[in-house]
Amino acid sequence: MSGASDQAAMYCEPGATDACEACGFCSAVRMRRALLGLVVIFLSLGGESHAAPAMFERANYTAMVSSGSSETIEPGTQITLGNWQHYKRYLPFGIQVLYSGQYLWHVGSTADFTITVGPAIDYEWPRQYLEDTEKYGDQTRLEKVEGGGYAIANYVAGLPFPIPAQPNLADKVDYNLRYGPSPTVFWWPWISLAIDRFLNVRTTSEGTFEFYRLSHLSTPGVPINPDYGKGYLNSQRSDVSAPEDIKYTVLMTLQPDDPTALSEQYIYVPQIRRSLRSTTVGRCTYQAGIDSSTRDFTSDVANSRASLLGEVKILALAHSTKDPAVLYSLTGFHLKSSLSGWPTPALGRWEVRNVYVIDYAPLPTNLASKCFSHSVIYVDQDSWAYMGGEDYDVEGKLWKEYINANMELPDKSQGGDYIIGHHGVTLNLKENHVTVVTLASAPKLDGDVPVEYRNAADSALPGSLLTINK
Repeated sequence: MSGASDQAAMYCEPGATDACEACGFCSAVRMRRALLGLVVIFLSLGGESHAAPAMFERANYTAMVSSGSSETIEPGTQITLGNWQHYKRYLPFGIQVLYSGQYLWHVGSTADFTITVGPAIDYEWPRQYLEDTEKYGDQTRLEKVEGGGYAIANYVAGLPFPIPAQPNLADKVDYNLRYGPSPTVFWWPWISLAIDRFLNVRTTSEGTFEFYRLSHLSTPGVPINPDYGKGYLNSQRSDVSAPEDIKYTVLMTLQPDDPTALSEQYIYVPQIRRSLRSTTVGRCTYQAGIDSSTRDFTSDVANSRASLLGEVKILALAHSTKDPAVLYSLTGFHLKSSLSGWPTPALGRWEVRNVYVIDYAPLPTNLASKCFSHSVIYVDQDSWAYMGGEDYDVEGKLWKEYINANMELPDKSQGGDYIIGHHGVTLNLKENHVTVVTLASAPKLDGDVPVEYRNAADSALPGSLLTINK
């Protein structure tokens, strides 16, 4: 499965045709994954690891440190290849595999792979979102739908399930992720990089990602459900600015408010000065030969069986440094190394975070079941941000590992913060290539967004694509 809400996107998770992608708000996890894959036509250069593949097993997740445990890791602790086994139970399973060395991509022994643990930082919700949660949070319900999944009913705004509990805790967590804190408009400039097994690095595309929340808004002075957004939860738009041969290409994905419905996808092709609608029905189809499948463009909340694997403590890079010299350059992560995309110590200290670990298995009626058996995600219990995850193929073999480095973006108008991605990493462990999508310059929200993208009614819907080359 694959970010501000279905946020993920904030790593969530821009893109267009063969070279566009970006990171969305973190609570838009599936869309963020779609964006992570969309920018790269990967070089399928072969080379599966000769080691036995890691398989999906519940025990790999239930063995992690419970969030209710008094155990922790003291700030200042440094974790390296030499001592990681002592802290194994705090590491997401996919990262444990990267430390084990059984795949081509693995954690190295040099100092720039070191994890330094810092204190956990509390998250402050934007004021209006908090007020809406208090006002509407006790009325949201789950409803079983044909096929076996669950849809949401009576949701207005704020966090749907402020104190999620059984029954169906996993489904409630997923809807909290889907409808997590989100601004009305979010602008995220990106650079996308592809690294193959020979450590060749390509800049595949550059551009800007625009996220528009179209309903269930918690923004002072803006209706909860604006007329222009009727029927949709969000719009995610990716505008390509480089390279020159695909400049002005735009990918737009509209996520319906109905969680059982497929997303709508449009691609503006500048060479013919028109937009084309792309199907999202074939769940396993690769997008024009790239690493993301059509499944990644639709939220499968109601079309999967969600299971709680645990409430655990993990190490995560939840708050990247505020130093712009690191944030907006390529020095915050590895490029040509044994683990491209791995954060360097300069990017910040990792925190012990309490998370829900959720496993999603596609229902038999979901065509994604023909290529995915399990998708595991880690959801922060404080910010409701997506912290990373794993995908398993239809045979239960570990296929992709997702690593997210997050950061805070303050809401200057009402206080509080949004958690967004600094960079997202997709490690394809079967075909041995990596995608890294990272911030290129300072992100902006709402009134600070460039004027040409600020108005959702003008820029978030397919009709806006017709004005691009005018």
